Amino acid sequence: MPWGDPIGGGLSLSLRKPLFMDPTEGFHEELSLTSGDVLNVSGITLPPAGSGGLGIDMGDNKVFNMSTPTDGADAATKEYVDAIARGLDPHEAVRAKTACKLGSQARRVGSGGTGYTGLVQNDTITITLDGGTPDVITIGATPPTTLAGLITEINTQYGSTVAYAGATNQIDLRSASFLGVNSIVAVSAITGNWNTEAGITAGSTTGAVFVAAGTGGSHTLESPVVGAFMNGCIDGITLLADERVLVTWQGGGDSTVHLDNGLYMVATLGDVAAKLKLQRVADCDTVAAGELWSGCYAWVTDGLTLKDTGWSEVTDLTGLTIDVDATNKWGQVSGAASYTYDQGLIKNISSIQVDLDSGADLQGAGAPTLARKSGLEFSADTSGGKLRVAVAPNGGLQRYQTTPFGLEIKLYAPGAVNTLALDGSGGGLSVLGVPDLFTIGTTATSQTPGTGVVTAANLNTLTAGATSDADALHTHPAITPDSAERVEIPMDGTGGSVGVGDPVYISASEKINEADTTDAKAKVIGVARDVTTISAIKVVVAGVAVGVLSGAAPGAPYYLATGGGLTTALPGAGKRVIQCGMAWKNTDLFVRIVDFGKKAA
Repeated sequence: MPWGDPIGGGLSLSLRKPLFMDPTEGFHEELSLTSGDVLNVSGITLPPAGSGGLGIDMGDNKVFNMSTPTDGADAATKEYVDAIARGLDPHEAVRAKTACKLGSQARRVGSGGTGYTGLVQNDTITITLDGGTPDVITIGATPPTTLAGLITEINTQYGSTVAYAGATNQIDLRSASFLGVNSIVAVSAITGNWNTEAGITAGSTTGAVFVAAGTGGSHTLESPVVGAFMNGCIDGITLLADERVLVTWQGGGDSTVHLDNGLYMVATLGDVAAKLKLQRVADCDTVAAGELWSGCYAWVTDGLTLKDTGWSEVTDLTGLTIDVDATNKWGQVSGAASYTYDQGLIKNISSIQVDLDSGADLQGAGAPTLARKSGLEFSADTSGGKLRVAVAPNGGLQRYQTTPFGLEIKLYAPGAVNTLALDGSGGGLSVLGVPDLFTIGTTATSQTPGTGVVTAANLNTLTAGATSDADALHTHPAITPDSAERVEIPMDGTGGSVGVGDPVYISASEKINEADTTDAKAKVIGVARDVTTISAIKVVVAGVAVGVLSGAAPGAPYYLATGGGLTTALPGAGKRVIQCGMAWKNTDLFVRIVDFGKKAA
């Protein structure tokens, strides 16, 4: 049992004689392999069960790279067993499957010309790649005079390689990714000498496809041109030499038959000096049972769009000749279900994602922008990102990160104290004060129109008598005595000091007394009209109080006087302003109690 050379820094062991299991220690315990060690084994023989054989315990691991079984006792993969259960004939799996026709949907242009000396500055050609934004190529101050120079000019201005040297004196305009998608290079809006000198014209596109040659095992498909971009990239997978490929689109789609469809292997990798060449695999290069026939099946192991799908030949090829009869067609028989993604969802390879807006593929935490205008964002641009509201860094809504969680209003006013904030209990908004600049509707609140400034003098205006707007709102024209009802109530004034015409308040003991402008005695309920009986003073609470005035001017407002009684003058600073009514006539008062609050100054 000799030891081999180390491989990759690990252990390499080649067993050249039968290996017998030790039932007390087991195969793994004997070798003590660690990660990175490689064991090359041939000819393992286990003793029969009756002689102490225990079998092989895989320890919940898988067996990789198993060949298609040929003998009755050969092991088989689940993929093979599933295919047999469906009545299919499995072949070795392929690395990738075509998702479009092998070749380009590009424009081959250029018919020779005269050295391109006819191109002049500002001649333009518009190129559109794969339906994207049109790009205008404009000849500069030094027009190119050779084919190579023109190709360089186009590619430099376009920003990527779309122009290639084609046949003699011809230019190919094509997408470098045409093996993975149906790329289209369209030319339009030509001005100047592009047509006559460069041979580039507007019109429909033409398709340069892979060239087929040979039959059976010698049948090949070869790329139309050389180039580093022709490196065998199919369905987003860069193939290696000898890897297998399933070609199904040569007729223009999976549902279209074509004689070039089938199983291939990479015979030559494309590079700057060679064309990519695919060759039919030996186990599927003839129409026969066990090779290419109805039920022939292959599993796709990789690819951006077709990974983990199974495909089968769906045409009855009996009596037909491969590479001659165009009836070769394949169809999908297994794999992930096909779904459409709408209502704000997109599929990115195998990931289902939220499509927020045109910038969704670049979403990350941050403020809303023109490209990220949905108002939503992800907390991180990873699979673990959480969807949340996008907020601006200064002012407006912001995320509230302590209890209670959610959104809050952030007011931003440099140099000023914010007057609006969230209620600390989470119950809503609370007003902390009145700002010195504000408007009601569209009118500024100010004694001086247009300034919008609230001062103590402005507040005084609210109680400044007949000259104030507020007072005018509460002054009414005289009415006839028979049109106003009087509400008069007998009240107990025992123990107090109440005279005719005195505004009165009621105490906690349910007795009335003379009111005053202090807070405790300013709760005026009416005006005394008759004090003949102290325990039943007649108090007018609304309407006309006859005979309580002397020499009054009708319409003049009367207020509670400091110290009690009625007066036409406002009380002093810090006193409550209580308007008790207005003169009805020289001797009568129309009682109407209005509390304007405490005077500011």
